[in-house]
Amino acid sequence: MYYGSPFYIASLVALPILAGLIYAVLRRRGKKTQRTVVLILMILNTAQHFLKPLIYPQYWGTGFSSIVSAYNMCAVLIIFSPFVLLWGGKFFKNFVFFVGSVAGIAAVALPFWYIGMDVSELGWDYARFYICHALLFITSLQPLLLGLHRPRWHEFWQVGLGFFLALGVILLNDMIFIRLGLYPGTDSADIYGSLLKMNPCGVMAPPAGLHWVADIVKVFTPDIFWGIPFLWYAIPLYLGVSLIALVLFLLADRTGLRSKRMKKIHR
Repeated sequence: MYYGSPFYIASLVALPILAGLIYAVLRRRGKKTQRTVVLILMILNTAQHFLKPLIYPQYWGTGFSSIVSAYNMCAVLIIFSPFVLLWGGKFFKNFVFFVGSVAGIAAVALPFWYIGMDVSELGWDYARFYICHALLFITSLQPLLLGLHRPRWHEFWQVGLGFFLALGVILLNDMIFIRLGLYPGTDSADIYGSLLKMNPCGVMAPPAGLHWVADIVKVFTPDIFWGIPFLWYAIPLYLGVSLIALVLFLLADRTGLRSKRMKKIHR
C-alpha cells in the first residue's frame, strides 16, 4: 500500500530537504535574485496548473474545465501566489505564505485521494499532485526563510480572515464553472444542489462520514448557524486556523517578541 511505504516516506522527507537546499543556495544571494528565483518557481507552478490538459496524460483531450480553476484551497494559493509576491500587502502575504507552507506539506503527508491504492497504481496523477504541492510548499516557505516577508506575531488573526476569503473565491469559482457546464458531474441548472453534493472544502455542510467533526463543531456553533453554508463551521474554523497561525507566527517573529520583552524590562 502507498501509506507507510518507502515511497511515501521518501516523498514526504524529500520536501523539507528540497526546501533546505534551495534556501542554502539562495540565502547569500541578493534580495532581487532571491525574489526572482522564487517568482519563477511560482510562475512554473501556476503554469502547470493552467496547462494540465496539455502536460499530464490523464488529462489529454479533456479540454478547458474546472481542473484548471481555483477549485480548492491549494489551487487558489498556486494561482495567486505570484501576484501576492509581487504586489500583495502584508495581509495577503501572511495568508498565502503561511497557509501555502502548511497546505503544501500537509497534502503530501495526508493525500486521502490515494487511500487504498498501491504505489504501482499512482501513475501520472501522483506526479502532478506531488509537483504542484512540492512547489507550493517550497515557494511559500522561501519568502519567510529568506526574509522577503517578515510577519509580526500580532498579525496572526489575519490568516483566519484570509482563509474565509479564499473559501469565498472557491465557492464563486465553482458556481461559475457549474453554470457554464464546465464542472464534470454537475447539473448546470441546479447550482445549489450541485454545490451541496460536491461540498467544496466542507463549506456547504459537514463532510459525509465525519460525524465526529460535526460533533466537535456543534460545541462552538450557535444553533441558529447550524445547517447554513459557511456559518455552520465559521467560528470553530476561524479559531482553529488562528490558533495554528499564532504558533507559527510566534516561531517566525522571535525578533519581535524579544523586542517587546526588552521594552517591558526597560519600563
